Amino acid sequence: MDRDNLRFSVELRRNIEWGEDYTEDHYEFATEAEAVAFAKENRKHLHSILEYAPGKNYDPKDITYRAGGSFGYNNIPWPRF
Repeated sequence: MDRDNLRFSVELRRNIEWGEDYTEDHYEFATEAEAVAFAKENRKHLHSILEYAPGKNYDPKDITYRAGGSFGYNNIPWPRF
């Protein structure tokens, strides 16, 4: 697949030790549906889903909320009041 058609990026972060150490894994997708489905399957480690405008690799739109839920620091859901 042409890399220019991969407009959606999913970042997963996995803690490797107690504290703030983690690994970052980035996955790219051509469609929002693919990106969101992958993010939902990996929700435990989900950090972000980003959407890039066609032909651009900068200034993405954060669409993480489309995976459901709201994530805070270290992927702990924000409390709902």
